[in-house]
Amino acid sequence: MPEGIVIQVNNFKQVRERLKEKMRRLQELKTPLNQISVLLYKSVMKNFEEEGTDKQKWPELSPLTRLIRRHRASKPNKTGKIKILQDTGYLRMSIYPEIGEDYASVGTNVPYAKLHQFGGVSTPSSVLMKHWKTGTKYVMNIKSHNVPARPFLTIRKEFLDKIKAIAKRWMAGD
Repeated sequence: MPEGIVIQVNNFKQVRERLKEKMRRLQELKTPLNQISVLLYKSVMKNFEEEGTDKQKWPELSPLTRLIRRHRASKPNKTGKIKILQDTGYLRMSIYPEIGEDYASVGTNVPYAKLHQFGGVSTPSSVLMKHWKTGTKYVMNIKSHNVPARPFLTIRKEFLDKIKAIAKRWMAGD
């Protein structure tokens, strides 16, 4: 026998059967991962709906943002208020669930999402405005300013509990 580590398999058929069983269980992982990705998505959508997480509400809009919205003639919701982070709906509509071989996630590819999720300093910009009463168009130059964190990609406790239950059932083989 050669020197070093030697692995001897006496019952290869039994090893092969165990590996098949492990592979079958990994294939079954897709079902709970799909369920988990849906729950992650629902949690994020609820954050948008309630304008905050189950731990804290998002900071109110700045006077500058309110001014821009009023002049843009943004469409208000049923209460007459435009929801935070939902001026155009682009960010909210960009949220997508995803699963891989061994993970479930939810995310967005919108470039400004990180600024809203974690907060920070915005870059200077120009906004084409339209006065809500007269219809007059003009450009408003906006200096950089602090944007507060409004974490929308968070898991609410109610959904985390459901995710844990799914994982427990899968681990138990149900």
